[in-house]
Amino acid sequence: MESRSQFTLSGELGLRRDDLDQQAVTPERRAKPRIRKQFPTRAYGTDGRGEKFELDCELDNISSRGLYLIVSRELTTGSEINVIVRFEKSQNSGATALLSCEVLRDEVQSDGQHGVAMAIKNYHFLDANVT
Repeated sequence: MESRSQFTLSGELGLRRDDLDQQAVTPERRAKPRIRKQFPTRAYGTDGRGEKFELDCELDNISSRGLYLIVSRELTTGSEINVIVRFEKSQNSGATALLSCEVLRDEVQSDGQHGVAMAIKNYHFLDANVT
């Protein structure tokens, strides 16, 4: 398995803006565009209370350098969290990646959930049958 310091959604996955609806790509001031698409996502690590967790969560957006998750637990700024994202282009097409991330901020949402911004520190692609 090859590891890189950054990945590109267009390079490794072949996921391009043309493949997504217009609402999925968020125009903004960042150098790398963020993609808003509900890819199946699971996060695991240690939460703000020091308890280990593993949970399915909502991927709000992702770019080649970071992502924003909605989770049910408070996460500590600076902590390392692992995230598995299954990038699906169609029902049986795509790739699964394990992302090693650093929590940049945790924002409590109005519904009690936590919006968590993370920097992607490293990643590698998993075999197709790993979930």
